[in-house]
Amino acid sequence: MPPQYTPTELNHAVLQFIESGTYPEGEALASAELPLGALRAVLHELGDARERVQVCFLLISLPRTLIDDRQKLGNSVAVLPLT
Repeated sequence: MPPQYTPTELNHAVLQFIESGTYPEGEALASAELPLGALRAVLHELGDARERVQVCFLLISLPRTLIDDRQKLGNSVAVLPLT
């Protein structure tokens, strides 16, 4: 019987592959079965990671967007500082 891994271990292995393109160390984890219950957890974790990336992109682009909008309007709009 192949070794069993927790959804957390499988999530980490999948995210590591997506982020860096590296396979998990150890042949056992790389060839582990991915049961349906664990697949649901992995997909949920991927969705959470996707949301975190979207928030980061939003936070990165927000100040630039405010500056661009203010320049388009001829600096006639007061922009409150983000705190």
